[in-house]
Amino acid sequence: MSYQQMTGGRRYQISVLLDQGISIALITKAINCHRAAVYRELKRCHALQGYCPDSAQASACKMRHHSAKYMVPDTT
Repeated sequence: MSYQQMTGGRRYQISVLLDQGISIALITKAINCHRAAVYRELKRCHALQGYCPDSAQASACKMRHHSAKYMVPDTT
């Protein structure tokens, strides 16, 4: 299993499967990603109301946009 970023589709699948009461182990097999990635995703994006894939995707896009990889160094 190679590294792949979590996509919006996978986030939606996680949400639906969690709502159905499916275990994390079965969710990882269903979406074909590592168990730790799902646990990190849930830890990072879990709110009081539960896991919301839309806000998780928006948060991921915001983090990606503000990452150091895309920052232009100040050369003054």
